[in-house]
Amino acid sequence: MQETPKSFRHEFLRQLLLGLKHSSSRAQEMSLLERKKAIKLAADTALAMASDGSHWSRALISNLSKLDGSQSLIKTMMGDEAFQKIKKPINGASAFCRKLGARRVLKGYTMRMREKKRVPPCVSAQALAKKLVKRRTEKLKCLIPGGEFMDRYSLLVEASDYILSLKAQVDVMQRLANVLACKDIQLNE
Repeated sequence: MQETPKSFRHEFLRQLLLGLKHSSSRAQEMSLLERKKAIKLAADTALAMASDGSHWSRALISNLSKLDGSQSLIKTMMGDEAFQKIKKPINGASAFCRKLGARRVLKGYTMRMREKKRVPPCVSAQALAKKLVKRRTEKLKCLIPGGEFMDRYSLLVEASDYILSLKAQVDVMQRLANVLACKDIQLNE
């Protein structure tokens, strides 16, 4: 798998520290769950801000801006001008995935009941492969921010970029945690 460039990691770390600094101003009055949500929001926003403006990053920023209390953090990280240019969330993206999942459960149940009653017809390998690809593509569309409205090729390109970005996010956050743990050990000695 391809590696993310150092510039992406540096930009992500810069944005993450900016977001954490903004969140720490209210840290005394926050519960543990609220701190966890603030760190996740800062990390997700930093991830989207560090990327090169791909479709998933714009969709992620748009989805994050819908969350309660996230606007001030996103404004701080993006700047007021850029925040005003954010498009509104893609209509019904998450609702689409929920409806699709509910339909699949119901359809799966009715299909299983029908199959019990009759002998399954011979299905060609090509038809089965197409069905599996379609099912997996639909699942992938729900996992990638903004993926619901992409064609297969764009979806695979965006998924690849998103995976690399998530991998870089985990790596940077692990390194940051290790550095902070070492400083904590030194302070306690």
